[in-house]
Amino acid sequence: MLKQKINKRQPNLIRLAFFFFFLLFLFSSPVLADKVVVETQNGYGILTPKQETIQEGKNYTMHIDVYDLSDGTYVSNESATCYLNLFNGDGTSFFLSEFEYSGNLTTELAGQWYVEIPGDTFEEIGTYTYFVECDENAGNLGGSRSEALEVTPTGKKDYYIVNMIIFSLAALLIVGGIIKSDPSITAFGNLGLYYIGIFIIQYGIAGQKNWMINALSAIILALAFYITYRVFEGYWPDNY
Repeated sequence: MLKQKINKRQPNLIRLAFFFFFLLFLFSSPVLADKVVVETQNGYGILTPKQETIQEGKNYTMHIDVYDLSDGTYVSNESATCYLNLFNGDGTSFFLSEFEYSGNLTTELAGQWYVEIPGDTFEEIGTYTYFVECDENAGNLGGSRSEALEVTPTGKKDYYIVNMIIFSLAALLIVGGIIKSDPSITAFGNLGLYYIGIFIIQYGIAGQKNWMINALSAIILALAFYITYRVFEGYWPDNY
C-alpha cells in the first residue's frame, strides 16, 4: 500500500520539480545580458566609473576622465565642455546637466570631471542609461559614451544571489514536505515563495522590471496561494 502511494506521487513530484526548475530559469534569465559600451574611435576618449549600481534616494557624484585619443593627454574645461544625459527604462530623457571640472593638468586629478545627481532624480528602482558627451569648444573634436546605471535599495547587487538561495531552499522544503507528508515543512517553505513574489513586484530582478518579470511574480504568488489552499484544506501533502 505504501509502495503504491509512493509510486502515485512520483509523476506529480517530477512535474512539480520541473516547474520549480522552469521558474528558476526564468528567475535567472533577465540578468544574462552583457553591458553595452559605445565609445568613439577618434576625438575624445571618455573614462566612466566602474561603479554600475547606486543606492535609491542617495545623492550621487559621477566622475569621468576625458583625454585626447591622438596623443593621450587629458582634456580640461579650457578646451571642452561635457554633458550628462540620463534616460529611464522607456528611453525618455529626464535629467540633463553639464559636468564641472575639478583638476588641472599638473596634478593627479588631471582630467577629472564631475556632476552632482540629486537622490530624488531616480523615481523608482531599476536600470537606467546615461549618455556622456564632450565637445571641443573651438573645433570639431568630440567624444561620447553610453552605459547602464542600476538603482537598487542598498546600492549593491546582493539581493539577486540571496533571493536565488531563498527560492531554492523554498523549493526543497516544499518538495520535502510533500515527500514526508508534513504540512508544516511545506508551509514553511511556502513562505519563501511569498517573499520572492512580493520582492519581485517591488524591486524586480537585478534592478530590472518589465512585463515578463511582472508575470513571473504573478506566477510565483499564484503558486504560493495554491499551496497554502491545499495545505490548510487538508488535501496536500497528506492526500497529494
